[in-house]
Amino acid sequence: PAVFYGNTQSPRNAAVIALAAGEDRIGVDLTLPLIAGVRVAGMLYGPAGPAGGHGLRLVRAIAGDNDGPALTLPVAYSTTDPQGRFVFLGVPPGSYILRAYRVEAAGEIMARVSGRGSAAASGPPAPSLCAELPVTGGSSAVDSLSVTLAPGAVLAGRVQFSGSSPAPTPEQ
Repeated sequence: PAVFYGNTQSPRNAAVIALAAGEDRIGVDLTLPLIAGVRVAGMLYGPAGPAGGHGLRLVRAIAGDNDGPALTLPVAYSTTDPQGRFVFLGVPPGSYILRAYRVEAAGEIMARVSGRGSAAASGPPAPSLCAELPVTGGSSAVDSLSVTLAPGAVLAGRVQFSGSSPAPTPEQ
């Protein structure tokens, strides 16, 4: 499980350690409990059937807003095989959310980053797909999960700059 300085699992209750650039600090000890992890496994499906080659993340579920957004850091990562199967190993007992996403590269910048050339040449991007599934792990493996990707929402809008600073140029 996640442990923060002060031997707490909550970042809100963690003790802050201030360090200057290049400073060494001794005597900062963390106690990490030795626990048995379990396997969490299943299948990921898309609109056309099993979804191979997709990334999945397992994040700790947050009860209320007491712990804040810091605990959305993934506990484990996995990738589906060509048949859509995935497995997370060594998952500590607890409540989690399994998240899967597929977002196609859109626009010239994303096309360059993804290495797929010009987005305009390949036509409109495919819709984004996403899935979330609550998962609770205990002392035994959690197998046979079924996760289905669904179309994501489309958000459109514009950015408007106000204030005394000039808006950035397109090159910026």
